[in-house]
Amino acid sequence: MSLVPSLIRFDLRTSPSNAAVLLDGEFVGETPLNIKIKPLHHYEVTLKRAGYAAIKKSIDAEVGQNIVKNYDLEQNLHTISQSSSPVATVSLNGSPVGVTPSEIRVSEGDRLVLRSEGYAEEGFTVAASHLDEKKNHIVLIKKERKAFVDAPEQKTIAGVKLRRLEGADNFSTAMQGVSPGTFKIPDLYVSETEVTVGAYSSFLGKKGKSLDASHPITGVRWEDAVRFCNWLSQKEGLQPFYRFDSVDGIEIGSTDSKGAGYRLPTLVEWLFLVTDGKGLDDAPYVGGMDPKRLPRGIGNLAGRERAAERGFYFQDYKDEYLEMAPVKSFRPSGFGVFDLVGNAREWLHNTAGPSDNYFGSGMGMEHLVVGSSYMSGKAADLKSAEISKELFSAEDIGFRVVRVIR
Repeated sequence: MSLVPSLIRFDLRTSPSNAAVLLDGEFVGETPLNIKIKPLHHYEVTLKRAGYAAIKKSIDAEVGQNIVKNYDLEQNLHTISQSSSPVATVSLNGSPVGVTPSEIRVSEGDRLVLRSEGYAEEGFTVAASHLDEKKNHIVLIKKERKAFVDAPEQKTIAGVKLRRLEGADNFSTAMQGVSPGTFKIPDLYVSETEVTVGAYSSFLGKKGKSLDASHPITGVRWEDAVRFCNWLSQKEGLQPFYRFDSVDGIEIGSTDSKGAGYRLPTLVEWLFLVTDGKGLDDAPYVGGMDPKRLPRGIGNLAGRERAAERGFYFQDYKDEYLEMAPVKSFRPSGFGVFDLVGNAREWLHNTAGPSDNYFGSGMGMEHLVVGSSYMSGKAADLKSAEISKELFSAEDIGFRVVRVIR
């Protein structure tokens, strides 16, 4: 009968810790490490940590003798040339090291942070690619532009596909039918299409598929549209823009200016969208909307296909849809937004009272409705700023959503 010697304890520590430990080429954990090993054996120990030189050691395990080892890891330092636009202060692992441009001694895994007044802080973890290049240049972004630059170009929330849209500092509304003014348009997410039946059904909690799920939802009240906006905000964890309070049993609506959530577009934003930011009179997508020379595929309007129906129609235009069309059936605007011409008219955030305020007067029961629909067959319907005032829903009124990128 042969006796087997008891396992011994191997206690291994490094400074800094979290070094990978390989025993005879096999990973056994990270430091600090306390394991049991067989005695009467020769071991090859390798220690590795990003940014530090690897350590290789040999140990002989004896019967009854526990092993305790401590090693100091040495940094693999490299010199990189760090520059920036504009000039910025640089900190390395939280400590100031100078101002750009400068030569900095770093190792893989170090953290560099650049700061300049009025600009968003920019930081990065030093990777092998930085060490190989030896030169690194960073263009800092103005604080007010940071959110826009970091925002994805496209995203989908609860079936609503959104497109990132860069705002404008001086957008003019000097167009026919609109009070002249110059406005700052914020950076926005805007729904690429009018909200669909499918997305609205999710809001209502309806299950199952609908044959018209890809059509715009229409026949909804303004209050229903803004409730959808609040629901969408909650889906994304945003503070709702609209508030509803009950006073003596009567529901009163208001807005929260600090709310970062979704809302209906304002009139100014609609004009910005429909004119591709150019502010040109009567020019959605193109250089004009002559009813006798409507561009083919401009939108779902009342063309010759509705000749048998009662009402006005464009004799020199025809599309393939007698009624509502699925969204994206027609070409998009220069901004990549669909159905700004035809298909469904759209609710706006603004009430109908006169105002030169970006969000409208905030007074009155009626709200503005803009655009044209599949029922539009008159020249006046093609105005970029074709505006009506509505209190109730209609079979050709839908809506789209926007939110400010912050």
